[in-house]
Amino acid sequence: GQFITTSTRQKPGGLMQQALDDAPGRGARIYTFCVWETIEPCRVPRKCRHTAEQHVDVENVKAWRCTQPLAQYTEGLDLRKAAGWRPISDVLATYRRMAQDTFEVQVLNMRPEAGALIYANFSEANISEAAEYVPGRGVLWFYDSGFNDPTWIGFFQLRGGAFHLFDEISGSRQSARHWIREGIRKVVELPDYEGPDFAAWSEVWNSDAGQWPDPWPEVWPHAAGDPTAGQFHHELKEHGVGRSSPKRVKHEIVDGQDVLRAAISAAGVIRFFVHPRCEQFLTAVKNFRATELPDGSYSERPDITPGNHKFSHPVDGTRYGVYRYRRELGLGATRAGKE
Repeated sequence: GQFITTSTRQKPGGLMQQALDDAPGRGARIYTFCVWETIEPCRVPRKCRHTAEQHVDVENVKAWRCTQPLAQYTEGLDLRKAAGWRPISDVLATYRRMAQDTFEVQVLNMRPEAGALIYANFSEANISEAAEYVPGRGVLWFYDSGFNDPTWIGFFQLRGGAFHLFDEISGSRQSARHWIREGIRKVVELPDYEGPDFAAWSEVWNSDAGQWPDPWPEVWPHAAGDPTAGQFHHELKEHGVGRSSPKRVKHEIVDGQDVLRAAISAAGVIRFFVHPRCEQFLTAVKNFRATELPDGSYSERPDITPGNHKFSHPVDGTRYGVYRYRRELGLGATRAGKE
């Protein structure tokens, strides 16, 4: 017996994308196809004599019918051996009447739509093993706290004119104290850390007679995150972790998103890199979408539905921290009158 589910995949975090994400764990096979599986034998030239302007000139019949604009999608395909039924002229007409993002999503099945993504400019160029921890540089924690919702702590370094996310911890239904101690456990394991081991730190935290180390370890985190998380802020203090005040972090959703997007990529410059091991963040940034408006456009604010909210914690924690340190990299808020 078989159970087959078929659908288009349009939205990040949508039902079909969730089914695809869950398929490996359920032992389900995934079969994908796009328009090229239905095309009749044809030819798409890599080059032609027409200009981009001529290709969209309906009066220029030869240029209008030229299929070269589709060559960007047919690299490595031999469409002369195709065995389908769809004429290439139909594909070209569809390409011309759709936005490029829509065409790539609905016709070529390349990915979920990017138009809804708040951080649509995040790309493979932002993912690099060069984001690995570098000894001798400071450690920053950017965080978003929760209990039923997950807590997320990202381990960053600010170096070389860019933010580098090299590690993360995340989970739910544990106290702020638990996650801060798990974070410190990771700091103690860093290669250039010199100071009390985790057992010695536990003595300091759990004993009335405990003494803070003297001198203090040079490798030690400074935290910036959710300005409304009073208990988390208190626990940071109790564990000797430096922290930015809520006034310096601020809960600027729209401006914070703009600053993080600028760090991800602006004017060809990338100021934000993520190590491939940070899977929680990578999943979130590739799926976190904005609220869709009645006219089909998108709001500046995130979609608050549960399906989208589950992706919010890593990107929100990062947004708090990047906004806090924006001036370090010459980034600023975009609202009129602000830097």
